[in-house]
Amino acid sequence: MFDTTNKNKLIEVIRSERDSGSHDESIIADLFFRGASLGLIYQAFREMDAGPPRSLMKKVLAATKGHRYDPTHREDVQPGFCNRCGAEVLVAIPGSLSQKELGDFLEAAPALHAPDFLVYGKYWIHPGGHCPNGCSVALFDFGSRGLFDRLEQERQRRETAAIVVTQKDPKGELRERLKIYLDRYIMVTAPYDNDLKPDYGEYITLEPGTHTLIVRDYEVNRPDRRESNLIEFTIANDEQVEFEVGETEFSLILSRLER
Repeated sequence: MFDTTNKNKLIEVIRSERDSGSHDESIIADLFFRGASLGLIYQAFREMDAGPPRSLMKKVLAATKGHRYDPTHREDVQPGFCNRCGAEVLVAIPGSLSQKELGDFLEAAPALHAPDFLVYGKYWIHPGGHCPNGCSVALFDFGSRGLFDRLEQERQRRETAAIVVTQKDPKGELRERLKIYLDRYIMVTAPYDNDLKPDYGEYITLEPGTHTLIVRDYEVNRPDRRESNLIEFTIANDEQVEFEVGETEFSLILSRLER
């Protein structure tokens, strides 16, 4: 994990992700979910190219404040710093943090006992804003279950195809080691689809049509970051396509599996 409080490090990561073809919106959201404050992210973009458009920042703010779950409660948790001790607050949104990222935060937090957050061998923390020093906790209120269910039904109605990405020789959870870029956006299994997720892989729904897929090492600032070949594919309604990631010391090999 790179230092998310160092603006120069953020600039290095942004440049690397842009060179890899990632959209700015995806980069900002990923940096935020990995612990960087939106203020510092904005400063990094501004220093590079006069700052991202305000509309882009609004989209990311919406994604990082629970807007996707319930607009009536989007002010419950604000990204930023604890108003008591000044420490940077972890904002936890379902599906936004890997087990490694959450574990790193809990193990480094002075006031939090990491083993207390283990549930059946995996870390879990209530969605919301958490101060590492235990000064304050602000929990998300997603509103009625009916609203969340309606949003999920809309996703299922729109995304009627699926891809499965597995590892040829698993070395741990895929999302903690590698990043899947679908149409240049980082993707993982949606929370509602966790029962369909294969061991050490990902199950990702998408709209029918033509898409691109590429896999890269998780750490964006490593000098020898590996990148797979890019595959363009077309998928139909109710179709499922499977891909496999192979690894060598210096490269990643993405293959489409034919069943």
